[in-house]
Amino acid sequence: MDFSGQTRAELIADLIVHEIDKVESLPLNIPLPSDRRLQKVFLRLKEQVDFHISLEKFLDEVGASAKTLSRLCQKELGMNYSEWRRRIQFSFALEELAKEKPIKVVAHICGYKTTSAFSYAFKKEFGTCPSTSQKAHENHSIHRR
Repeated sequence: MDFSGQTRAELIADLIVHEIDKVESLPLNIPLPSDRRLQKVFLRLKEQVDFHISLEKFLDEVGASAKTLSRLCQKELGMNYSEWRRRIQFSFALEELAKEKPIKVVAHICGYKTTSAFSYAFKKEFGTCPSTSQKAHENHSIHRR
C-alpha cells in the first residue's frame, strides 16, 4: 500500500472506517428456533416493547412449562433464555440507534428504567457505550455518502 501524500489524520480515519466495516459485517448471532413453541416465543419477543419478559409469561400461550422451554433454549439455541432474549433485545436496540433515535428513547423501548442501566448493559454486551456506537455509525454513514 502506498501511504505517501496522506496525513497521519487521514491514515487514522481510514483505519477507523476499515475497522467499522469489519464490525458492521459481523452479524449479531440470534439463533432461530425450529420448535414451534420457541418460535412463538421468538415472535412475541420481536414484537414486544418491554423485553424483560420471563419464560413464565409464555406458559399458557405456548403450552409448555418454563422448565421445558428453558431446556429447549439450551438444546436448540445453545444458550439460556436470558442470553437469547438479550441478543434479540440488543439487535433491536442497534437498529434503533442506527436510525439515530435518542438513547433515552431506545432504553425506554427496551424496558430499561434508566438510560444508565441500558448503557451499562449495552457496554457489557458490546464493550462500548451506545453513544459511541451511534457516533461511529453516524460517522460511517457520512463517510460513505
